Amino acid sequence: MTGVALATLSAALLSLFLFPWPLTAALALSTALFVPAAPLALGLAADALYWSPSLHAIPFATIAGAFASALALLVRSRLLPGIIAS
Repeated sequence: MTGVALATLSAALLSLFLFPWPLTAALALSTALFVPAAPLALGLAADALYWSPSLHAIPFATIAGAFASALALLVRSRLLPGIIAS
């Protein structure tokens, strides 16, 4: 894992605790370029951290993370291997 990937992943994890959700979503999408499973993991963490039984029963952050991860995997598979280093 490169330094940039580690920095964006760390920033996305910290943003779950410190920043509003739009910034967390933007960081998760930027992290998906380097680690495709990161949005799913961040969505699971967000739903686990902020779950409340009276709020809603649908884990929206996990669903959005799964969608972003699938999109990241699709983009990575379509691009030339030399553009995004694995």
